[in-house]
Amino acid sequence: MGRQFRMAALDVGTSSVRTFLGLYDGKALELQERDRFYHESVHILGHEYWDIPGVFGQIKQALLAAAADEAPDSLALDSWGTDMAALDRDGEYLWGGICARDGRFDGLKERFFEKVPQEEIYERTGIQFLNWNTLYLLAHLAEEKPWLLEGVSHMLFTPDLFCYFLTGVRNADYSIASTSQMLDPWRRTWDERLLEAIPFPKEKLLPVTAAHVLGETREKFHGRRIPVISGCSHDTAAAVAGVPAGTEDYLYIICGSWAMIGTETGEPVVNGKTLKYRFTNEGGADGKIRLLKNVMGMWLVQESRRQWQREGKDYGFEVLAALGGESEPFRSVIDVDDAGLVPPGDVPGRIRRLCERNGQPLPETAGQVMRCINDSLALKFRVVKERLEECLGRRLPVIHVVAGGSRDTCLCQTIADAAGCVVKAGPAETSAYGNLSVQLLAKGLAGDLSETREIIRSSVELRTFEPRADGRLEEVFAKNRALFERISY
Repeated sequence: MGRQFRMAALDVGTSSVRTFLGLYDGKALELQERDRFYHESVHILGHEYWDIPGVFGQIKQALLAAAADEAPDSLALDSWGTDMAALDRDGEYLWGGICARDGRFDGLKERFFEKVPQEEIYERTGIQFLNWNTLYLLAHLAEEKPWLLEGVSHMLFTPDLFCYFLTGVRNADYSIASTSQMLDPWRRTWDERLLEAIPFPKEKLLPVTAAHVLGETREKFHGRRIPVISGCSHDTAAAVAGVPAGTEDYLYIICGSWAMIGTETGEPVVNGKTLKYRFTNEGGADGKIRLLKNVMGMWLVQESRRQWQREGKDYGFEVLAALGGESEPFRSVIDVDDAGLVPPGDVPGRIRRLCERNGQPLPETAGQVMRCINDSLALKFRVVKERLEECLGRRLPVIHVVAGGSRDTCLCQTIADAAGCVVKAGPAETSAYGNLSVQLLAKGLAGDLSETREIIRSSVELRTFEPRADGRLEEVFAKNRALFERISY
């Protein structure tokens, strides 16, 4: 191709808004980070909310950074799942932003199981049972606050809402809709039985769409409106699209605030074992299914860092990774999915209390806390890998660790040692690469995911970690296996 194709990728996570410019010359992708903003949920009258208008203000600034030199040829936005916001009959923003970490979600799914048995819900959707799934929130609002739904014209998922703010076009992207536990994964339409049980009018939900050019930005940049592409609006779907795998027999670990562990399949995998182990079937790029499991991830590190900052100790993430690598391995381990670790707050203190409860040495220093987190994550990942292989009936010999956790050498090596297989680490900005991949597909510059992944492999440097035999690891795993076999989500 003659000139480079310029693409803006906006990755709107639960802790930051990151802006990237992707330059494609027909062979490789050059990724440039243009801006980064941080945000947190806001505690108001006992509840946690996302600052939706504030985050969108950051998105507008991010677009200005991406278009600082020249308007991009296209842009796409990905963001977190399950959360919805409401538009009124005039198309104005009505309400939204209830944070998934809010305590109001406790017990909601159990109440809904009285209407529809959980086995039937899983058979219909193939989605794991998370307290904050959209299904349970809407059922709660319909029962406790029906007036909130009366004036609603349409409900939009978070990334679809931000794209609506940018373009004025309403949409329900397949990848993000699949996180709701209200979608039939075979027909890719809303499940009317579950909507009737809420009850929630189907007409307030938009038809589910695949990858396409959504519209153009309402504002001009350098005199041009930018085409906005939808097709991988869920940040995890974008991250999986950005995994530089060269084979179908691989396992990915998207190691961000949450860790998503899984593989790709052509059709939903819904059976007794996937129900037992709570694997979920979410929509991915290019019509794929993401068969995966949610596990606590780098949230433990992020929230620990915030606690140390409150105590006057401002560690950078690279410093924390180094301190963890220098600390004694497998001194103490915890169940990373313990419910007490989900809310914001003093995570290091909670980790110490969990260790005390389990009769293990207390991690006192920042390095010991980091090592406890890393070792515990690696052993949890091992169990999830074993269970996924059991569900599929085949082995997955390679693990791709991507997103923020891929930068931590100690964590990646421990994952390789625990799983007993090769780990390939990187890229850290996998959501951005996946976001750009979907734009290449929508614009006809690539044929399918295997082609975009080849482009990514030629554009990034991967680090390989070979598994090492570790008697101490096996001893600790055998002694504490029950901790890692608990199913919390």
